[in-house]
Amino acid sequence: MKNIVRVLLIWCTATLLVCNVNAQDSIKDSERAPIIFDVDIQKLRKDPFFKSVPIEKMLQDEGMIPPEEMFDAKSVIRIYGAFQFPKSMEDVMGMGPNSDLPFNFFVRVGFADGKSLNKIYEEVSRNAGKVEKNGKTYLTAPEGEGPSNFFIHKVDEKTLEFGTDKYVFNKDRKVLTKSVEKLWKKIDSNTAVRVAYDVEASRKFLTEAMDMIMEESPMGEGEIAMFKEVVSFVKDVRVASLGMDLASKKMLELISESKDAKGATAVKETLDGLLYIARTGGKAGIKQMPIKDKAAVGAMTDIVNQLKAKQKDNVVSITINRPENFDEAMKGFIVEMQKQQAKLEKMNNFRQFAIAVHTYHDSYKGLPFNLRDGSRMSKDLSWRVRVMPFMELNNIYDQMDASKPWDHETNKKWASKMPKMLGKDGKNTSICWVKSDMQTLEQIANADGTSNTIMLIENPKGVPWTQSKDISVLEAVKMVKNLKDGQELVVVMYDASARTINNKIKRDTLKALLTPGGGEVIDDDPFSNDRPRPRPRFNDKKEDFGRKVEGKKIQGGKRKKDVGKKAVGKEEFDKHDK
Repeated sequence: MKNIVRVLLIWCTATLLVCNVNAQDSIKDSERAPIIFDVDIQKLRKDPFFKSVPIEKMLQDEGMIPPEEMFDAKSVIRIYGAFQFPKSMEDVMGMGPNSDLPFNFFVRVGFADGKSLNKIYEEVSRNAGKVEKNGKTYLTAPEGEGPSNFFIHKVDEKTLEFGTDKYVFNKDRKVLTKSVEKLWKKIDSNTAVRVAYDVEASRKFLTEAMDMIMEESPMGEGEIAMFKEVVSFVKDVRVASLGMDLASKKMLELISESKDAKGATAVKETLDGLLYIARTGGKAGIKQMPIKDKAAVGAMTDIVNQLKAKQKDNVVSITINRPENFDEAMKGFIVEMQKQQAKLEKMNNFRQFAIAVHTYHDSYKGLPFNLRDGSRMSKDLSWRVRVMPFMELNNIYDQMDASKPWDHETNKKWASKMPKMLGKDGKNTSICWVKSDMQTLEQIANADGTSNTIMLIENPKGVPWTQSKDISVLEAVKMVKNLKDGQELVVVMYDASARTINNKIKRDTLKALLTPGGGEVIDDDPFSNDRPRPRPRFNDKKEDFGRKVEGKKIQGGKRKKDVGKKAVGKEEFDKHDK
């Protein structure tokens, strides 16, 4: 129950609040919500631009919606809710794991059908407490295992609501401040994304939070200057609203109201500085994007150029209108974005397996590939299965038997139920280990080094995911060199950093990277990434393995030979290929 509550809390990006089950329906002015939002996800999905962006995957990766195993995120069609800030930062800082939540909120989630809703509700209700109120059943955390003022219930068969009792138990749901309620009515209800915010009602908390950030955050001079601009902006705003709909003529409109024209002028001056930075950075970003289509570049440049503030009396607004022929102009860009997103997702999946290998190594003091004598695990079951408990895939692993081979009755049925992060066809995966005799990370660190040795490589042909099938060094060399121009494969080093590689790499360089103890020298950067190398999770220095390792490194374009160690060379390469 704790985990479910945590996921739902993060989902609405909040930390909650205080009240008890016997709370009255009436709400004091000080308890009213200064923020209301409505996101029509179903409408967003129809826009070509958003079709190129895997919204659900991004939100799940950030922990903002429940994981894929819990429900189908694509079944969510709308999210609507309101929030009240805590009275002070002191209330937030004083919270314990089972404290009541120091502000009010509610979130309603609409589903296309009841299947996903029921799946979540059933999962939550297993260990939840139950409260009857207003003729409905509400789920809550068992006593002593979470906030007592947090509740979940079904509004109807397609709507799930969660929040604090002060709002969830309120029958008429009139929980907004007067200012934000008035502002909310001004926003077109057909807009895909709507937000209204009564800044004045949360002024005390905002000031305390910003002061704390200024005092405790390790920001540089440039960041501090920009943050002060934001603080200045917020101090002069009374209410603000946002409307966004990429399918409409008016794609975005941001409006802020100040107490008077003088305050609005100060807001505009601050926005002018921030928007100048945004326009400059936006144009530079467009130039760096992989866009060849002139129409797409023109459309995006048009949008960036519209980032300007306008003032009328005490109101300041920013409006972005849809460029002409926007959909047509963006087709090429969308296709390229989809390719880039697929590539990044694949690299991330490979890296998640590499990190799981490291976690397995921490637990078992050895790598999952070559099992040591006496191991209770079956050598005829893939290492991919062995690392599943370290990837939050226990729901599958617990139903398999790691001591039995892949074709045992218990495991055989899972051959066609492969986790999606391993591939899309449900049976075969492209994630393969490059075979070697090494059994520990220490051995590899003492040889060529974890940052210089390929651990996993993408095999386009694929292999059955539960079978102990991987790829030899010679097979990997042949596979890479047979790639067509423009094709590339994902590789992950033993330090868990992900890269891409293509057929331009020299054969000897490739062999050197694939063998953990060859002792070769690398003369240039062999990787095909057009982006900086991700920061490795581990390296070969003292902090990793408790001692200094003088292995071969790529430094200044050279991979240096071991100090005081004999390079094994071709014999080592041949041995790994057997």
